[in-house]
Amino acid sequence: MEHEWTEIYRVLGRERVLDADVLTIAANLSADDPPGKGFQESSALEFLRDEARQNKQTPLEISKFLRDVVTVLDEFLEDPRNRAVFVV
Repeated sequence: MEHEWTEIYRVLGRERVLDADVLTIAANLSADDPPGKGFQESSALEFLRDEARQNKQTPLEISKFLRDVVTVLDEFLEDPRNRAVFVV
């Protein structure tokens, strides 16, 4: 799990992706029935914690998914044209 978080923080360090965006997007993609307007940061974090507490996903699985989300977002936002239209 340490490797996953090292990679997450490495990508976040580039400052193209916000940690709140990663949380909300990951929770919205993971939820079977996300809220109508999607998760906000605090509710997204709580959703992911509940997933781990209820053994629906392990902390390692969640960490890998967060790494995947942050990596894809970073690649997307690398192009300035995409940054102009990205709104969470």
